[in-house]
Amino acid sequence: MGAIRHGVRPDGTALLVMPSAEYGSIGPDDLGALVSWIKSMPSVDSEPLKQRVGPLGRALYLAGDVPLLAAEVVDHDDLPFGQPEVGVTTEYGAYIASSCVGCHSLDYAGGPIPGMRPEFPAAGNLTPGIDTGIGTWTEADFMSFFATGVRPDGRQVEPQFMPWLPLGQAMADVEKQAVWMFLRSLPPMPMGGG
Repeated sequence: MGAIRHGVRPDGTALLVMPSAEYGSIGPDDLGALVSWIKSMPSVDSEPLKQRVGPLGRALYLAGDVPLLAAEVVDHDDLPFGQPEVGVTTEYGAYIASSCVGCHSLDYAGGPIPGMRPEFPAAGNLTPGIDTGIGTWTEADFMSFFATGVRPDGRQVEPQFMPWLPLGQAMADVEKQAVWMFLRSLPPMPMGGG
């Protein structure tokens, strides 16, 4: 659980590129279910790959542009371990959407994803801005996106850049509806924040 919440190994050393900042606030019931699922997976008899950060990655890390060690950015003393009741509420939507901030940023306004190759598209603006956000989307558009990956303007979002297919299959309708409610409650922002 230290790996998920704090980005550290059992010996306390930091894990490289662990999304603890996105999943550190997962509620106790959901965390227990996740750990149980992981433990239910068959073991793999192979040597783990050696993780290595090249010169560019190290330079970006030192410049503060790429957070390689979640243990350095997680507030270990102030992790919100609450788990809101399941329902179509803004609170539950915020809880589910917290896993989106790694790509869509803390303000959900999207933009370039830190550490990604230059050809990787910017993450979409999830705020209700009319020009660059989802302000013209309907709830039906949002729900349909997770089944088709097609935006209301007809553009297809490639699943290797935004995992709409696995998310659409994994998320219950109540979760998608709650996320929709939460995103609609945000202030409209320009692409990339402001």
